[in-house]
Amino acid sequence: MPRAPRRCQDRALADTFSERAPFRLWFFVPTDYQKEFSRYLERFDRQVGAIETGQYGNYRGRLVCKLDAEAFKHRVDAYMDLGRRFTAMLSSGDTIDDALAVELRSTEIELVLEKSMFLPGPPFGPQ
Repeated sequence: MPRAPRRCQDRALADTFSERAPFRLWFFVPTDYQKEFSRYLERFDRQVGAIETGQYGNYRGRLVCKLDAEAFKHRVDAYMDLGRRFTAMLSSGDTIDDALAVELRSTEIELVLEKSMFLPGPPFGPQ
């Protein structure tokens, strides 16, 4: 008999982009966008360089635009929605949609995430 999926612990949901976040999140809570945006800016400056909002830089061999707070909020919401769809596929045993996996990876690069919350395997490749 298949096991029911485990629910995330509240402590793991407290910070969606933390290193402690589990690989598979079954449900999500709203995130503190301001806190996550400040972390994004720190990651962006460290990984891409100090450039103005709206300008492009290079991250992992891809061009990324430095987002403002509103655009960041929309990208995070889109990322979490893609993650929900990806997790639902895994939970139901469906074949993973390649387009969804590519879109997830692309959004992770736009958000300058150093570690994927949803996709397994090595990080994004050469730096």
